[in-house]
Amino acid sequence: MTSKSTPLILKSVLALCILSWASVVIADEFDAMPSLTLADTSLPANPKKHGTAVTVIDRQMIDASGARSLGEILRIVPGVTTGYRFGHTLSIGTQGGAEEFSRKISLLIDDRNVFTPTSGALFSFNLVPLEDIERIEVYRGPDHSEFGSNAMLMTVKIYTAYAAERQGTKLSYRQGGNGIKDTYIQHGDTVGPVSWTASYNGINDNGLTGRQDDTHKQQIFARADYQSSSDNQFNVTMGAAHSNIDYWLSSNLTSGDHEAQDDTWFLNTSWTHMFSDTMYSTTNVSHSYLDRDSSYTAAPLPGVGRLNYTPGYTLQTTAIDTKIVKDFSFVDVSIGGKYSFDNLRSDSLFKKDEYNIEDRSIYSNQKWHLTNSTTLNTGFMAESSSFFSGNTFARNASIVQEVGFQNTFRIGYSEGTRFPLMYEQESARKATLLDLGGMPVYDIYNVNKLKPEEMRQYEAAWMWGTLDKTLNTEVRFFVNKYDNSIAYVAAPNPGVLSQTGNTVVSAKNLHDTSSVKGVEVNIDWRPAPGFMVVASGSYNDIDAYIAKNTYSNNIGDNGPSNIFSLLGQYSFGQQWRVGGMLTRVQSFNWANGWALETQKNLDLYVEKCFGGLVGTKVCTKLAGSNLLGDEANFRPEATTPRTFWAEASVSF
Repeated sequence: MTSKSTPLILKSVLALCILSWASVVIADEFDAMPSLTLADTSLPANPKKHGTAVTVIDRQMIDASGARSLGEILRIVPGVTTGYRFGHTLSIGTQGGAEEFSRKISLLIDDRNVFTPTSGALFSFNLVPLEDIERIEVYRGPDHSEFGSNAMLMTVKIYTAYAAERQGTKLSYRQGGNGIKDTYIQHGDTVGPVSWTASYNGINDNGLTGRQDDTHKQQIFARADYQSSSDNQFNVTMGAAHSNIDYWLSSNLTSGDHEAQDDTWFLNTSWTHMFSDTMYSTTNVSHSYLDRDSSYTAAPLPGVGRLNYTPGYTLQTTAIDTKIVKDFSFVDVSIGGKYSFDNLRSDSLFKKDEYNIEDRSIYSNQKWHLTNSTTLNTGFMAESSSFFSGNTFARNASIVQEVGFQNTFRIGYSEGTRFPLMYEQESARKATLLDLGGMPVYDIYNVNKLKPEEMRQYEAAWMWGTLDKTLNTEVRFFVNKYDNSIAYVAAPNPGVLSQTGNTVVSAKNLHDTSSVKGVEVNIDWRPAPGFMVVASGSYNDIDAYIAKNTYSNNIGDNGPSNIFSLLGQYSFGQQWRVGGMLTRVQSFNWANGWALETQKNLDLYVEKCFGGLVGTKVCTKLAGSNLLGDEANFRPEATTPRTFWAEASVSF
């Protein structure tokens, strides 16, 4: 496919220019908003003020969970569950459905978009160390225009801690069952006006029960912050990781060598500039590299023999994202644009060995102050690709109404489309026949020209909080309508050697596939500094209009599902701390026809620390995971085992 003209992009640029001009003209008759500073540009999102549902997972919640991975922490978000196909490969489900590559979920780290239209969301490998994360913001609902068309269901934004908050040295070591051996080393300091921090993280475990999928990861991360003046701030983050992993069914192997290696590195720079006390800009430039090298031999097929798979690939992404924010008394306006260049190479997954793809998008969001207690949030995004014809878009609108000091109501609507991934449009996954001279044979081969996915979402929410902000609640109702989804189905063989003979597995557009109606509830209670209880729950009713023998990428089947999560922490004597998390999932539908009947999990820990707020601090921790028994996953043959471990750390 070749690139075509993009009239939607041009029309959008014109509309944004007119909107910006009108805002400036009208603003002359209004007083300016309260002054902004550099610190205001990086404040956490306020759920009661935002145009969509947002959960802020702060450092206290991360510590309270006792988690070893991002997936365990995300379970506290209303309506979210996580499962594992392999011990190192995380899949996220939300709002009634999920699939392996999280194609309707976006992930950003320090405003660096990990999701690309080329590869999807790489949740599984080599993110930043959990200890270096300052907070996680999870956006659900109709306000995703800034995050991209793929952010249909949810956007996860990870923020690492400022280097000034990571001064000194920390050493920790964790060891326990299931091969757990984790090491973390961090040091931060200041050189003149520059604050910096660097860390090393080593993670080892044996993965899931019923699989040979152990993980051995080594990871480094660094951050430097420099504020040259009251108007300019620069941030640099960088990281690299190497992982040795196993990832195939032991029962389906005839080869003792079924390992894979992942090598990644990234460099991200950010510049925030204050034009005035009501206007600022942010610019991010990043480069990311991922290389996966894998090989395994599957059990012989009758009349065919042994199959050797090498599903590796290399992806390099260079991206720039710039945004200008201007606050007026009657409206806050942000206008931005994104550009990315992806180089994708693989000799076993796609129809070609190499692809070069450019993606461009523009977006704008407005927050209209209709009254002192009423705001209208609107947004628009348009995206084009050098590989796919046409454009994708996102549009959203919501009204937030404050009633008194304790009640807030919100209603909203959004619609959007998503480009097919390269693995969907250009898939040609092949193996070689070892017993037939290395002849290629395919199990997935796309034969259809795909159109973007389309969906709509409606929501209504009520939020209530105490005046002292120790208790906050939210109840959210939503309806998702999937107008066009990409699914995998059996298709006529186009003339390749296929494992299924006269057919191949191919991606296909399915129209009017399903709808989901649901309710989500969240309660956050923190009556004292050392005491916290956070609970969330959801109920989803799914109506799928596709046959059960098709492979859907999001909604797998009809029926209800529910999720409950409880996170708690209590500190006493300023030295002891206990905490943990309980989750239960009932009848959750995953992709490819797999259904998670019941998933239950209980993690607990107790921690004892020695030392004061100043000087050396030593902590010891005993923890247990999956205390209710091995945890089910969305693949029925693999479970996450019950595990215990001990951890010791020292900070100075």
